[in-house]
Amino acid sequence: YYTPVGKFIAFLRRHILKVKYISLVNLVADKEVVRELVADTMTVDNVRSELESLLYNKVYRNKVLEEYDRIIQILGPAGASGTAAREMVALLKK
Repeated sequence: YYTPVGKFIAFLRRHILKVKYISLVNLVADKEVVRELVADTMTVDNVRSELESLLYNKVYRNKVLEEYDRIIQILGPAGASGTAAREMVALLKK
């Protein structure tokens, strides 16, 4: 996510916020499934690199897709938004 106050947000994220991840996907998986491009890491080069990896690196893309499948299993078939919300609250309380 791009913000004009990127360095400040990056500082807050490293020193004040008590979550490992910002992305819902990563929060539910409790690991980095998708690269988080936030504040000072949201650059044209980083976006280009990530898109190229997803489009042209089959191993990388398949790894991400496998993790999405795992997340689908975690969330279950019905009521995924409620399950995701409960997972987020549980992770935030850790």
